[in-house]
Amino acid sequence: MNMNVTNTDKDIEATQAPAPQRSATLNEADIAMLHKTLGQGLAGFARQGDIVELHKRIGEKFEKLPGELNALDKETRDTLLARVEALETGLNSLEAALRIELPPLLTRTIDEAAREAIPRRRGGILKFFFLLFVAGGGVAIGAFYHAPIMEFAARLPGYLSY
Repeated sequence: MNMNVTNTDKDIEATQAPAPQRSATLNEADIAMLHKTLGQGLAGFARQGDIVELHKRIGEKFEKLPGELNALDKETRDTLLARVEALETGLNSLEAALRIELPPLLTRTIDEAAREAIPRRRGGILKFFFLLFVAGGGVAIGAFYHAPIMEFAARLPGYLSY
């Protein structure tokens, strides 16, 4: 009985049919739930001490397991072993699903959200040419009306003082 939930044997991968490529992303409700959960900090998640304590408890249970299994009759022991095997299969399937499907889903969702959040620059080159045209027009007007502008600039301090 293999209890390694991080099993990545080549034969397991070879027996599984390749998953069809989907372009699924998280919907708005899923994103809102993730934002709410992650926005609350790590209060709802296990801390390292909790994980260590859980690991100790699991280890103690597995140390007692052989003695308790030997004390049971054969039929009960076989039933329990079948349930443990079913649990192991379920855990391996869950781990595979999380390892294979979750990262691409999160990557696509984050990429899509990032693309939507970045404002697109529209007409940047047109704005540049418009500003260049206005500046050129100002230089042309200044060159053509140089004498009247200089005369007005010389009289301007007199207009501003009372």
